[in-house]
Amino acid sequence: MKKFVILLLTLVTSFAFAQETVYAHFYFGTVDSQKVKKHIENELSTFKKIHEYRMKKGEILAWDMWQMVNSGTANAKQTTFLYVTLFNDFDDFEKWEILWDERVSEIEKHEKNKEFRSVVQSVFDDYTSISEYMVSSKGHFGTQHNSQPSKFMVLNYMSVEEFRERDYEDLEINTFLPMHQRDGVRTGWELYKVLNNYLGTDQVINYITADYFNRFGDIMESRDAPLPQEQVSTVKEITELRELTISDIFKNISSLRPSDLN
Repeated sequence: MKKFVILLLTLVTSFAFAQETVYAHFYFGTVDSQKVKKHIENELSTFKKIHEYRMKKGEILAWDMWQMVNSGTANAKQTTFLYVTLFNDFDDFEKWEILWDERVSEIEKHEKNKEFRSVVQSVFDDYTSISEYMVSSKGHFGTQHNSQPSKFMVLNYMSVEEFRERDYEDLEINTFLPMHQRDGVRTGWELYKVLNNYLGTDQVINYITADYFNRFGDIMESRDAPLPQEQVSTVKEITELRELTISDIFKNISSLRPSDLN
């Protein structure tokens, strides 16, 4: 029995150390709403193929394209897209930029499409504004890393004081993660720490949570329902640690996971 316990502890410890940190690149691009249909077509015919190529090379883990469908700063004349790239290694991720021309030429030749590069450029030209976050995953449940994510995702942008970061992460992971799993409304959830914003600057968002839902109605119904009495004290506790600055709703346009590769 003692040998079994020791073996079990060894396996658990080895598994824990074997887990690689998952990072994500969040790229937000805003386009004129009249260009949305063509922009999606061009994105899926070019950049999706580029990211599929990167996955086959082992440089990234997964890729998603999302379209914002609700925001406190929504503008009917413009539409924002979010592209999420998951990866383990920054050196591999940066090959995207270092080998850009070479990769585009390879794909252009493979696709036998002489217009490929010009379509790629048209995607860039569509954007009226761009922004990005580099984040690390601190904990999650659901299948969004390994299989297709749910249809809808809510991103919540948090501001947490630097000296309270550990307390905030512990409360999210040890209390809210299992609480969200139990309530059965979300199909997945994840906590990200923002790595490319620094406290003391004008950009105060340093954490992001992602909630996944099957239906837009699930999001609306969960917001309409009163907070359960047994959760009131816990929610009050976390509001003392962080400020929720804004919340955006996205619908999934397309995704790539290892199971999609030929």
